[in-house]
Amino acid sequence: MFFSSLQHLSGSSEIWRWISPAFIHFGIFHFMFNMSAWWVFGGMVERSQSSMRLFMLFIVCGVISNLVQFLWSGNQFGGLSGVVYGVLGYLWFYERFSPAPPFRLPPGLMVFMVIALVLGFANILPVANQAHLSGLLTGCFLGGLLARTDGAANSKA
Repeated sequence: MFFSSLQHLSGSSEIWRWISPAFIHFGIFHFMFNMSAWWVFGGMVERSQSSMRLFMLFIVCGVISNLVQFLWSGNQFGGLSGVVYGVLGYLWFYERFSPAPPFRLPPGLMVFMVIALVLGFANILPVANQAHLSGLLTGCFLGGLLARTDGAANSKA
């Protein structure tokens, strides 16, 4: 459907296949939930840092979460939630490791996110668990890394 095979992906000039599952949703609730989270949390990144930073997060978290989900379950998946988890992980670790974070996450948000992740792995709902987890871990890594590099750059200025 979205990817035909890993061999096709690696040799294809159709590079949009790496990110296109993030644009496909399975119902209005799925679409609205992801768009609401993107608007709120993506907006925090865009307002406090830049549109380019948000775009970079979208591409990196999208490609990695899509690839991991594809390797785990095959080509039948879609949605932006791997990216949303990536943005949440980014915000969480950026706030945690930045000497002066430009935003504050609502208290309890990360607890809610972890509970949602655990419920996903309990197979209560058909969700792309590996996309969620890999998006979260990618976002955490980028948030920690960029908080430190941004902090170092600001201290030299």
